[in-house]
Amino acid sequence: MASAFPSSAKRSRTSAEAPSVRKQGKEVSIPWEEICPALISEWLDTFSKANNTTRDILLASVLPTVACLMGPSTVKVDCRMRTESINLYMICLCDPGAGKSPAFHHGCAQPIRLHVEAKEDNPLFVDEFTEAGLFRQLKSTPGHKAIIGKEEVSQFFDQLLGASREKSRIDMERMIQLYDGSTWVYTRADKSARQVIDSPGVSVSGYSQPNRFFPIYVKLKERQDGAVDRILMYQPLPHRLAAHETKEYITKLNNSKLKDLR
Repeated sequence: MASAFPSSAKRSRTSAEAPSVRKQGKEVSIPWEEICPALISEWLDTFSKANNTTRDILLASVLPTVACLMGPSTVKVDCRMRTESINLYMICLCDPGAGKSPAFHHGCAQPIRLHVEAKEDNPLFVDEFTEAGLFRQLKSTPGHKAIIGKEEVSQFFDQLLGASREKSRIDMERMIQLYDGSTWVYTRADKSARQVIDSPGVSVSGYSQPNRFFPIYVKLKERQDGAVDRILMYQPLPHRLAAHETKEYITKLNNSKLKDLR
């Protein structure tokens, strides 16, 4: 059924939602007492503050990283025994100086680069954003899993939304399929080979300044294909510390023992 609204009216209406979305993003609170034991929650709070960020901001790196390492797999959802792909696309909106750089480094980049890729020779970070490149990486990686990590994710989504003009590049439709864990059938341009990956595991960890991402949000919303519904987006409040406070948390962190978290 054709819409009664012209495209310009749709854009205007969707653009008007951005302030409301920003307000809702700020109102989202992380229920730490429900998702992890108190000792771990306290340690994450100490660790993040010792590294000039917050545990809420750090979470946008930690959860997709864990999802990547666990994937591809499914989790049971509610009492209906329905399963969903564990793939997770998570974007944290941060104003400058909120601590997104240390959060991304300690929650995603360092654990993946130093503790997985370097030790296991298992490439998980996606570096080539073409259909052939990503398929080749997933096909050669045990478990067919990968993570897209971006300290500033807005440019990546701009490329996704404009990729339809470049047939060789990953586009938003492909990202939707990957999120859902759908089977990926890849055929070379010359039709000489056909390969299949069942249930690929791809997660996204990203940060962006709010004003840079909201125009992208509008475009995602206008697609009306569920793209925006697959992105977990929130905007935690920053918690800036004085230098002496940071030193206190560093001391506390150095005196804590990971074995005490068991």
